Amino acid sequence: MYPKYLEELRHEPVTLLEIGIGEQGSCKMWSEYFDAEGCRFIGIDRLSSKEIPRWKFHVADQSNPKDIGAIGRQHSPLDIVIDDGSHHAEHQRTSFEALWPYVTPGGLYFIEDIQCSYINSNASLMPYLFNIVEDVVTSRLKFNRKGSDKSFVHFYPHIVVIGK
Repeated sequence: MYPKYLEELRHEPVTLLEIGIGEQGSCKMWSEYFDAEGCRFIGIDRLSSKEIPRWKFHVADQSNPKDIGAIGRQHSPLDIVIDDGSHHAEHQRTSFEALWPYVTPGGLYFIEDIQCSYINSNASLMPYLFNIVEDVVTSRLKFNRKGSDKSFVHFYPHIVVIGK
């Protein structure tokens, strides 16, 4: 599913931020996939990480909007954000709201494992995502005076992609 969205950016100098890098397997994958000079890779996790070339790591709590927002601001503009962090709906929402302002127009925001919010807590991310869908659908109607800074919302099993 990722190549559908990322193939045209593969040889561009993108800035990619990933929340939840764990064992860092995805860091190597993204470093190989995006091969352009000038690519910037940022990882956020609750635990410290070993050094990987081309990556800058931050230790932060995904539920803390000030910390997440400060990292977004420091590395903006962001072309791609991948949230593969705690998989808790409230953390996913907090991170989206803190980082979305720093996503560049035309940028992409992926939230992985959205099904986990049904398992991990009583809260689901789906009502929040449906509000985003409604925002996109009504953005050009007269009663929606504010418009929308989201261009699309695509759902897949276990993942949602939001475009700016």
